[in-house]
Parts: sequence; structure tokens; C-alpha cells
Amino acid sequence: MKNFNDTKLGQWVNLHCSHLLPTILASIPSTGVVGFVKNIVLSSGITDESKKDFTQNELDFNKEYDETEIGVQKELTRRNLIDTLNGDFLAKNIRPFSLIFLLFVYLMTIVLNYFGIQLDPELITMQKELLLLAFGFYFVGRSAEKIKDSQ
Repeated sequence: MKNFNDTKLGQWVNLHCSHLLPTILASIPSTGVVGFVKNIVLSSGITDESKKDFTQNELDFNKEYDETEIGVQKELTRRNLIDTLNGDFLAKNIRPFSLIFLLFVYLMTIVLNYFGIQLDPELITMQKELLLLAFGFYFVGRSAEKIKDSQ
């Protein structure tokens, strides 16, 4: 089997796109089928300088992703704190009311199913996902708030 650089496509890429290759490869995951192909391309004669650029771009991408994720989590925490500190009854209780409503809707789905009224399976799947998301967010958020308050 030829090295990638020995093929016409590899020669064209080296000639015209070699400066873009590290950036492109940094955005491709390292696992799965795509990662397997990526590893073949990386091991087929790419220069050490390109590998260094690729590694640096991958590190930069991961750092930027982590910073973005931390920013999102801080914003969610800030919103929850504002909701709990606000004197408004609805703002303090919107999360529990949302959980009660979602649980009621899912309970009605179970009752309708018991009486032979079939709903769209995609609707039921969506309800389950919403319940898991809402309950997971609520209890993880409440646990984090309690830990923060105890410190």
C-alpha cells in the first residue's frame, strides 16, 4: 500500500493545502472510524513540523472548548443563584413547578396508555428525555447549591 504522500492526492494536498492540514486534522476526532483514517494519514509521512502544528492546534482547540464549557456552566450557576435570591415566588419555584408539570404529563401518558389510547412513540421518548434532563439538572443543581452553601 502506498503512503498517502506518494499518491496524486497526497502530492496535491502537500503542494496546495499543507498549511491547512494541521487545522483540519485538529478538528477531526481521534476515535472511531474517522479517527482510524486520521491516524493512517498522520502516520503516512507527514513531517514532524506538521505533526507539531497539529498537536498545538489540537491543544488550542481543546483549551478553547474547555474554556467555553466552563463559561456556560458559570452562566447557568449565576442564573440559578439569581433565581433563588430574587424575592419573586415564581422565580424561586419555577424549577419544582416545571418538574411537577413534566411528571404530570408523563403520568397522563401512562394513564392514556392503560386505557388503550396509544401516543406517538417519539412523543413518549421526548417526554422521557425531558424528564431525565429536568430531574438531572434540578437535583445536580440543588446538590451543588447545598455544597456551595455549606462551605
